[in-house]
Amino acid sequence: PACLTRLRGVVLLQTCCCILAVDFAIFPRRFAKTEDFGYSLMDLGVGAAIVAAALPPRRAADADDAPPASPLRRHAPLLALGVGRLLAVRAASYHEAVGEYGVHWNAFLTLGVAGGVAASLAPAGAAACAASGAALLAAHQAALSLGLGEWALHAPREGLVSANKEGLASLPGYVALWWLSRAAGAI
Repeated sequence: PACLTRLRGVVLLQTCCCILAVDFAIFPRRFAKTEDFGYSLMDLGVGAAIVAAALPPRRAADADDAPPASPLRRHAPLLALGVGRLLAVRAASYHEAVGEYGVHWNAFLTLGVAGGVAASLAPAGAAACAASGAALLAAHQAALSLGLGEWALHAPREGLVSANKEGLASLPGYVALWWLSRAAGAI
């Protein structure tokens, strides 16, 4: 369990560094988030961060009497980083690849929102979490096949929701991954 906690911290720290580094010319674009299909180092990093965050805490940490922090409080630093990154990029008039997550969305917001929603709505028990994760994953894939994918790739950016369509369309998949990871970690 202790090595799992260290691994979780390393994955989250490396992912956050890469998310920030991708904005600089020295970071190879081939490792940046894919814009249409496929996967990249950053895509794997965001997925790995979701998996690492979903792993159950060490049993020793469960023994203390402190009540667990609310999902919003636990994910507030990621949400703050996401808003801070958005504001910093806008203030500096820095180039943004809107095809990655959208106009206002970024990986930190994805990690914070997906983790917070998943933790808030997570069913109790490994079997229920696994079943819910599999059902949500199947529903998300069906929605992508029935038009959500086409909308995320080709719809015009009109309004706040469609301006951030890539990031918003990916959230159900990340929530499902969180639930499946929580179930696997509990087993």
